Amino acid sequence: MATTTTITPVATAAYKWTPASDRTLLLFALGRQLVSADFRMIAVMLPGTPTRAKVRARLVILRARQLVVVAATSLTAPSTTIPAV
Repeated sequence: MATTTTITPVATAAYKWTPASDRTLLLFALGRQLVSADFRMIAVMLPGTPTRAKVRARLVILRARQLVVVAATSLTAPSTTIPAV
């Protein structure tokens, strides 16, 4: 008699971004042109070790907020892009 095994994917827990983890992320990224491999290194440095995809997603959110803030001023936004994971 054959048995079948069902594999159920495990949902990853949501990562809780804190002011301290945001600060670490921003300090690491400040003035750098990030490449995909950087996201894994950043994730290891943060408490709770988020996935590299979550690190990239957070940078995208922070970048969008930066553009809103810069748009309200006469400053020019930096031309930094965030690479795919």
